[in-house]
Amino acid sequence: MATRRKRVRTLSMVLDSERHRELERLKPGILLLLGAWVAYFFVVHVLIKPFDRIVLPELDLPLSTILVAPGLVVLFAGALYLAARTICKPDR
Repeated sequence: MATRRKRVRTLSMVLDSERHRELERLKPGILLLLGAWVAYFFVVHVLIKPFDRIVLPELDLPLSTILVAPGLVVLFAGALYLAARTICKPDR
């Protein structure tokens, strides 16, 4: 019984090392996205926040919300693209 537990532990260590390699491949993309999010929210805070005072009566939303939403969609799509490209890239 003790040998069986030892095998399970060894197998889990091998699987963990495979996961570690996958996470290392994702690291540059994640850091790029972090920088993009920080830059985007800085731009939103400095340039778009003043438009909070303007409310669009048809939608009953501030203009800043309408301006920020497409940028969030673009950043989210970029995140999905980078993650898919990194995960699907073959090892060399």
